[in-house]
Amino acid sequence: TVVRQLHRRAAAWLLERGDDERAVVHLLEAADYEAAAELIRPLAKRLFATSRYQRLEGWLERFPPSFTTAHPWLLLIRAELAFARGEDGVAEQLYRQAEPLLRDREDAAGLYSLYYGLAAIAGAKHGDFAAAETLARRALTYAPADDDAAAALGKIAQARYITQGAIPEVFDLLDQALERAARAHNPLRRASLLVLKGGALSNRGDFNAALETWHAALDLMEAYGNRHHQIAVLENAAYHHYLLGQLDRAEALVRRALELARLLDRQVLYGHGLNILGIIHRARGRLEEAQRCHREALTIQQRLNIKYELAPTFAFLALLARRRGQLDEALRLGEEALNHYERMDNAFERSAWLIEMGAIHLAREEDAEAEAMWREAERAIVSAGARYEQAQLHFYQAVLAHHRRDDEALAEHLGQAMALAHHYEHGDPPRCLYFFLEEAAWTIPLMVHALRRGLVPECADCLLGQLGRLAFDTILPLLRDPAPHVRARAAHLLGRLGEVSALTPLAARRNDPDAGVRQAVEEALGRLLSLPPEPLRVQTLGGFRLWRGDREIVRWPRRSARDVFLLLLEQAPRPVPKERLMEWLWPDSPPDKAAQNLRRAIADLRRTLEPELPAGFPSRYVATGDETYALRLPEGSWVDGIAFEKALSRARTRSGEEAIAALEAALALYGGEYLPELPYEEWVLFRRERLRERYREGLLALGRHYEEAGRWQEVVEVARRTLEEDPWSEEATLLLMRAYGAMGDLSAALRAYESLRERLRRDLDLPPCEELTALYRRLRRR
Repeated sequence: TVVRQLHRRAAAWLLERGDDERAVVHLLEAADYEAAAELIRPLAKRLFATSRYQRLEGWLERFPPSFTTAHPWLLLIRAELAFARGEDGVAEQLYRQAEPLLRDREDAAGLYSLYYGLAAIAGAKHGDFAAAETLARRALTYAPADDDAAAALGKIAQARYITQGAIPEVFDLLDQALERAARAHNPLRRASLLVLKGGALSNRGDFNAALETWHAALDLMEAYGNRHHQIAVLENAAYHHYLLGQLDRAEALVRRALELARLLDRQVLYGHGLNILGIIHRARGRLEEAQRCHREALTIQQRLNIKYELAPTFAFLALLARRRGQLDEALRLGEEALNHYERMDNAFERSAWLIEMGAIHLAREEDAEAEAMWREAERAIVSAGARYEQAQLHFYQAVLAHHRRDDEALAEHLGQAMALAHHYEHGDPPRCLYFFLEEAAWTIPLMVHALRRGLVPECADCLLGQLGRLAFDTILPLLRDPAPHVRARAAHLLGRLGEVSALTPLAARRNDPDAGVRQAVEEALGRLLSLPPEPLRVQTLGGFRLWRGDREIVRWPRRSARDVFLLLLEQAPRPVPKERLMEWLWPDSPPDKAAQNLRRAIADLRRTLEPELPAGFPSRYVATGDETYALRLPEGSWVDGIAFEKALSRARTRSGEEAIAALEAALALYGGEYLPELPYEEWVLFRRERLRERYREGLLALGRHYEEAGRWQEVVEVARRTLEEDPWSEEATLLLMRAYGAMGDLSAALRAYESLRERLRRDLDLPPCEELTALYRRLRRR
C-alpha cells in the first residue's frame, strides 16, 4: 500500500509538470487502472500520430484482461494497434467489441474512432470501398474536432476516388479536409491528406503533381516523426518514379520503404513494397529477381488474407509472364487477378486491368478477345479521366491496327496515345511514359511506321532515340528508303543513337541525290565522330591482351599492326617519330620499304581498333602528325603496367596496415613478365626489366611491413616469392632468416643462408654479405 501511494504521488507530481507519459507508468505501478486509462486516452492520439506504437503496447500489457475488455477506449487502442500490425481480423473483432460499450456511454469521440477504424478495415482487408465510404461518413457525424473531421473527409475522398476515379468531388472533399487540418494546426494530418491528394492526382494522370505532393508529405512526416506512415508514401512515390522511367530513384525509395517496413514489422506494406521492387527489377531485365519479389509478396498477402493486395500481385506476375513469353501462364495469372478485382467490386481497378488483359490476348494473337476487353474498359477509364490508362489503351489499339494494316485506325489511336503521354513529360531532354520503352517490341515497329508516314514526329524521334540499340537494326535499313524525308530522319536518328557501327552505312549515303539527306548524313557523321571513343583496356603483364570497351580484340591482320600498337603504347601519349618506329620494327629494310610497311601497319591498326570507321575518316585512337604517330588513350582506359607502377608509388606514401593493403593490391596487378610474346626485342627488354625490378622492390617493401607487424608467416611467403624472381637476393634471404628465427625454426633459417651461399658461389663466384653472415653465426649460437 505504501509503495502504491508513493507511485500515486509521483504520478501527481509528474502531471503537474506536464510529463503525462511517465505519469502513466506510475499509475500502472500503483494499479490505479481507471486513472491510467483516462490518461492514456488523450495520449494515444499523439503516440499514434508519431508512430510510437511500442509504448502504447507496453502500457496495455499492464492492464488486467478483465479491465481492458470492459473499457471501450482500451479496446479501441488495441484495435488500432492490431490494424497497424496488419492483423485486420483481430482489429475488427475488437472494434465490434467496443461498439455497444461506446453506445451505452454515448461517447461521440469513441464512436468516431470506432467507425473511422472500421472504414479503414473495410477498404484494406475486404476491398469494399463503398462500405468504407459509408462508415467514414458515419464517423464524420461524430467527429469531435476539426482534426478528426479532416481525417474522416480524407477517408471519404479516398474511398470515392478508388471506386469512381479522380472525379471533381474527390478534390472538393480533399480541399475541405485540408482546410480543417489547417485550422487544427496538425502538420501530420496535413501530410496524410497530401498523401491522399497525391493518389487522386495520380488517378487523374498528373504524375508529376502527385510526386511533388507526396514528397511534400514525406518532408512533413520526416520533420514530425511519423515513420510508419512514411512507408506507404515512399512506395507510392517509388511506383510513380518507375512509371516515369526514373528507375534509380524508384529503387532507392522502395528499398528505404522496405527497410522501414521490416524494422517496424509492417508486413502488409512490406509485401506491397516487394511488388514495387519486383516491377523495377522487371524493367531492368532482372526477371528472376522480379519473380522472387512477387512470389514473396503473394505469400505474405495470402497468409494475412489481404484480399485487396492479391489482385495487383497476380497482375504483376501475369505481366512478368508476358514479358518472358509465357503467354499461357500470363493468361492464367491475368484471369486470377481479374477474378480478385471483380470480388472487390472496384470498377476502375478492374477496368485498368482489362487493358492489360487485352494486351495479353493481343500477344496471343487473340484480337477479338482483346478488343472486347478494351471496349469494356474504355467507359470506366474515360469517365474517371485517367489519362495514363487511356494512353495505354490507345497504344495497344494502335498496335492492333498496325497488325491489321489499318493505317487510318493506327494514325488515330497513335495520335491520341501520344497526345495523352505529353501530360507526363519530364526531364531535359523531355521524356514521358516508361511503358513505351518496356513495350519495345511493339513500340519500335509502331514508331518506324510513324516515321515513314510523318505521324507524331517528335514522339518517334524521342522514343526511338531512347530505345538505342534495340531500335538500331530497324532504323538502319531506312537509309535506303525511297522517300527522301524517311532517309533524312533515319540519318538524324542514327546520329542520336550514338552507335558508331552506323558510321560506314552513313558514309555510304554522303552522295545521296537529295540535299536534305546529305545534310542529315553529314550532321549524323559529325555527331558520331565527336563522341568519345570507347576506352581501351590493355594487359601486358603475363601476356598481351586488348579490349575496346567490353569487346576483346583477338584477331590482328598482321603482327606488325600489333607491334606498332605496343610501341605507341609504350610512349603514349607522346608522339613517336616515324623513323624511330621503322628502325625498331624493320631495321634491315630499305627506307622506302620500311615506310611502306609502316603505312600498312598503321592502316591495319586503325581498322583493328575501329572496324566501323569509314575510309578517309581520321582515327580517334591513332593521331597522325607530320612525321609522327601517337596513341590516344580515351578517358577511362586502363593499362596494367601503368596501373601497377602508379599503385606502387601510392603505396610508398602509406604506413602500417594501410601500406600493407596498398602494396598487396599493387602487387596483385603484376600478372607476370612484360610482353613474353616478344622475348628478344630490344625495345621491350628495358621496360620488362624495369617492371620486374619494381615488382621485386614492392615485394621487399611488403616483407618489411609484415616484419614490423610481426606477421612472420606472411614474411616467409613474400621472401620466397622474391627469391623466385631473384634467387641471389640477400635482402630477401635476410627477411626469410629473421622470420624463421622469430618463429623458432632455426634449422630453416640456417638452410636459407646455406642455400643462398651455394647459389652465390656457383653462379656469381661471390660470398654472402657480412650482415647475412653475422646473422647466420648468431643463429647458430642459439
